Amino acid sequence: MLWIPILVVAPTGIMFGLDMASPGIMNRKPRKVNEPILNTRMFARLFITGLFRAAMALYLFQIGKTTYVFS
Repeated sequence: MLWIPILVVAPTGIMFGLDMASPGIMNRKPRKVNEPILNTRMFARLFITGLFRAAMALYLFQIGKTTYVFS
């Protein structure tokens, strides 16, 4: 059971560890205090991606339920 988190988290950690820094990131000015972290465009992308993933999960669940009938 402990292998599942290792198999899921380890590749993500490796990816973040080997990711190259964006050029000039330390020269950028900080975000304003009243500026939201998620702007409207990013929120819309996250919402559409979430809907797509939820639809695919429900679709695959339905395929599994109809293909592999358990009594």
